[in-house]
Amino acid sequence: MDKMYQPITRKELQELKSKTDEINRVNIINSIVKCIYNIFIEIAKTQTLTSYNYRLDYMDIIVRNKINKINLIDLFYTYHDFIGFIYKNIDNIIIGLKLLFPDCAIKYKASSLTDVAAGNGPQEVEYKKLYKKLDVMYIEIDWS
Repeated sequence: MDKMYQPITRKELQELKSKTDEINRVNIINSIVKCIYNIFIEIAKTQTLTSYNYRLDYMDIIVRNKINKINLIDLFYTYHDFIGFIYKNIDNIIIGLKLLFPDCAIKYKASSLTDVAAGNGPQEVEYKKLYKKLDVMYIEIDWS
């Protein structure tokens, strides 16, 4: 038998899909964290700001990751798919950012489109409770 094939048990076959899904989920989270990291580094290099609210923008993250050869558009067909993924994984995204910005304050913020249109800034929220009511999500990092 060819050495490139390895035996696989029935249990391993049964778990293969869930293990593959988890690997993909972690890779997507890492891609999103890397994208947000790069955005904040760019801001800190080019501006005198010491904090910034980054709007979790579907197309911005898709485009930035496509440049990095990660095709997230195949995974998130719509804005709602993307927001749903962010909602389910925001804890892990925040943890990843806290590892990269260890002494900075990192907050999850959100606002409705009505608030944005009225010129009101995002508010810190408990995202698990308010997700369905909110239209715009932000990550704020304060490095002051």
